Amino acid sequence: MTELSVAPEAARTALDRVRTEVAKAVVGQDAAVSGLLVALLSGGHVLMEGVPGVAKTLLVRSLAAALSVDTKRVQFTPDLMPGDITGSMVYDNRAGELSFREGPLFTNLLLADEINRTPPKTQSALLEAMEEGQVSADGVSRRLPRPFLVAATQNPVEYEGTYPLPEAQLDRFLLKVVLPVPERAEELQILQRHADGFDPHDIAAAGVRAVAGAGDVEAAASAVRTVVVSPRGVRLRRRHRPRHPGLPVAEPRRQPPRRHRAAAHQPRLGLAAGPDVRDPRRRQGARRCHPRPPARAAPRGRARGRVGGPGAAERRRLGARPAMSLTGRVPLLVLLGVGALVVRPSGGTAAWWVLAVALLVVVDLLLAPRPERLTVTRRPTGQVRQGQATGTDLLVANPGDRRVRGLLRDAWQPSAGATGNRHRLDLAAGDQVRLTTPLTPTRRGDRRTDRVTVRCSGPLGLAARQASREVPGRVRVLPPFHSRKHLPSRLAKLRELDGRAAVRVRGQGTEFDSLRDYVLGDDVRSIDWRASARSRTVVVRTWQPERHRRVLLVLDTSRTSAGRVDDVPRLDSAMDAALLLAALASRAGDSVDFLAGDRQVRARVRAGGHRDALVQVVEAMADLEPALVEADWSRLSSAVVALGRQPALVVLLTALEPAAVEHGLLPALPALARRHRVVLASVRDPELERLAERRATASEVYDAAAAEQVLADRARTADVLTRLGVDVVDADADRLPVALTDHYLMLKGRGLL
Repeated sequence: MTELSVAPEAARTALDRVRTEVAKAVVGQDAAVSGLLVALLSGGHVLMEGVPGVAKTLLVRSLAAALSVDTKRVQFTPDLMPGDITGSMVYDNRAGELSFREGPLFTNLLLADEINRTPPKTQSALLEAMEEGQVSADGVSRRLPRPFLVAATQNPVEYEGTYPLPEAQLDRFLLKVVLPVPERAEELQILQRHADGFDPHDIAAAGVRAVAGAGDVEAAASAVRTVVVSPRGVRLRRRHRPRHPGLPVAEPRRQPPRRHRAAAHQPRLGLAAGPDVRDPRRRQGARRCHPRPPARAAPRGRARGRVGGPGAAERRRLGARPAMSLTGRVPLLVLLGVGALVVRPSGGTAAWWVLAVALLVVVDLLLAPRPERLTVTRRPTGQVRQGQATGTDLLVANPGDRRVRGLLRDAWQPSAGATGNRHRLDLAAGDQVRLTTPLTPTRRGDRRTDRVTVRCSGPLGLAARQASREVPGRVRVLPPFHSRKHLPSRLAKLRELDGRAAVRVRGQGTEFDSLRDYVLGDDVRSIDWRASARSRTVVVRTWQPERHRRVLLVLDTSRTSAGRVDDVPRLDSAMDAALLLAALASRAGDSVDFLAGDRQVRARVRAGGHRDALVQVVEAMADLEPALVEADWSRLSSAVVALGRQPALVVLLTALEPAAVEHGLLPALPALARRHRVVLASVRDPELERLAERRATASEVYDAAAAEQVLADRARTADVLTRLGVDVVDADADRLPVALTDHYLMLKGRGLL
C-alpha cells in the first residue's frame, strides 16, 4: 500500500493515481472527482446533483475501490426510518440482553442515494454523524470509522414526492457538485466501453485497483490540516460575509486556525491566496446566495480606505467615473500623415506627426464640456399593454455658459424594446430639450432603465468626454388582452339573458323578474295561474339571470404553464381567457376574485362587486411568470377557502395533463366540488390533432400513434373530472376565451351559478 508523505508533491502524485484509477470506470466528471477528494481530505461531505445516468453511484463506488476503503449504499425512500441508517438496539436471545446493531452509517464512504426522497426526520439522523463523526443510541456515543464521507445525491429533474433539505442539513455539506451531461466525445467513449464489454456492476473487471488506503487518506488529511491561511485570505473571506449580500459566494461554516504570519516560512503545505483560489468549474457549496447587490464596490488601489474627499458625492451620484472617447476623425488625421512621409520619408516625420495628432486630441479633450454639468430628468411613464408602443421622455438642460454638442444614450432593459435611444445633442447655453425614446415592451411587469450616458464632443470633433448616470424610470407592462375583440358579442348575449331582448328563458333556480301576458311560444310551465285568475288574460312569469354571484379565477403558474402552444406560453393564453371572463362577469353584476400560484400564492385579488375588478386583475397579472415547480393544489384550495365560503364559480385555468392532474389536482377537487361549481379551462395543443392526421410515412405513423395516445389520456382525464362534477373546457389558445365565456353564459342562463 502506498504511503502518502506530508510533502505536497507526494500527496499530489498519490491523488493523481487515484484519479487514474477512477477514470478506468468513470468517463469525464473530473470536477466531481476533485470535489469528492477535497471533501474527503478536508473532513467534509458532498451533495451531488445531476440527472439520472451521469455516474453518480458509479463514481462513489470507483473512488472507494481505488482507496480500498469500506463503502455502503442507502436508497432513501419515504418510509425509511432513522434507525435504519444509524442502527438500533435489538434483543439478543442468546445473551438475554439488548445489544446495538450497527447500521449502514458505520462505513468510510456512505452513498446516500436520492436523499431528498426521505422525510426530514430521517434526513436529520445524519446531522450528528456528519458533524461529530459519531452516533448516539441509548445514551451511548459510538465513533464512526475514519475517514468518513457522506456523498449524497439528489435528482433535479422532478420534485414531486420529495422533501427539500433543511438549512441545518445543507450546512453539513462542504460542497455541492453538479454533474453535467457528458460531452459528445465522452458519450462516444462510453459507448465504446460498453461495446468492449464494460459492466458498471463489476468495477474490478474494469481494472480499478487499490492504490491507497484509509491510513493514507488520514495522512493526507493531516497534511491538509497544516495549511496556512495568509492574512489576505482572511480579508477575502470578510468581504464575502452577509454584510456584502450581493456576492454569490458560499460562506464557510468555520474558519481554519489562524497562525502567525512567520509560520508561512516553515516547510509545510501552502495555500495560494490569489484570485484563482476557487475552481470556476465547480459550484463551491450548497448554501443560499443573497440576491441583493452591495451598495458600493470595494475600492481598489489608491482609492482604498478613502471614504470622503473632494468629488466623492459627485462620483456616487454619477455611479461611474467620467471617461473619454475618440471619434473617427482621429484615425483619418493619422492617415493624412502618409502624405508628409512621402514628402519627407523619415522616422522623425512619423513621430512628429503622431505627436501633433496626440496634442490636438488632448487639447480638444480639455476644451470639451463636462457632461456632469448637464441636468437630466425623466418624466413618469404610464402603463402600457405588452406589445403596444409607448415612449419615455428625458428633459436635458444646459445650465452652463457654453454650447454643448454630443450624443446621449438612454439605456433600458432589453425586454423594454427601446429603439432609437441614441439622440444628438446641440444645446446652447441655458437651453433645454426633450428627447423621446420609443418603447415596445415584449414582457410583462416593470421594465426599468439602465443608465443614461452623455458624450460631449470637443470643438475639433476629435475627442469627447463621457459619463454615465442613474436616471430612474420604469414602465408598467400589462398583459396584452387580445380577446377583448370578443367582448361586444359576449355582452350582446348577456343582454339577451338579461331581458333587454325579446326572448327570455326560464331556467331552474333563476331570479324572478316580472309578470307579462302570455305570448304564443312561451313555456306553459311559466304560467302564473293565480295571477291569471285575477286577470282577463293568461299571465306568465319572467325570469332574469342570477346576479350578485361570485366568480373566482384560479390561475396555475406552475411548470405546466411554461409550455408553449403555437409559440405562446400557456400562461399567456390562460391570462387572456381569464381577462375576458373577468370583464364579462363584472359587467353582469357578479363579483370577481382572482388567485394565482403554484407552490405558493403569487397573487390574490378580492375585488368583490367593484366595477374596477378588471383593472385590479390586470394589475395583479402583470408580475406573474411561470415557475418550474409542481403546483401545490392543497395550498391553493386553502387559499380559495380563505377568500370566502360563499358558493362560487371556481374556474381553474391549468393544463389538462394527466400526470399533473391525477397526482396534484384530483386529491383537492372533492373538497372544492362539494361547495363550489368548478370549471377547468385548459389550452389544447392543435399540433396533436395535426400529428394524428398525418400518416403518409412510417415516421408519421409513429408520431400519429403517440399523438393518439396523448389525446386518449387527455380524454380519459377529462372523463374522470366530469364524473367528479367538474366541467372541462378544453380548446385551442385562440378559442379558449370564447369557449370559457360561452360556458359561463350557459351556466348563468340555466341558473347553475
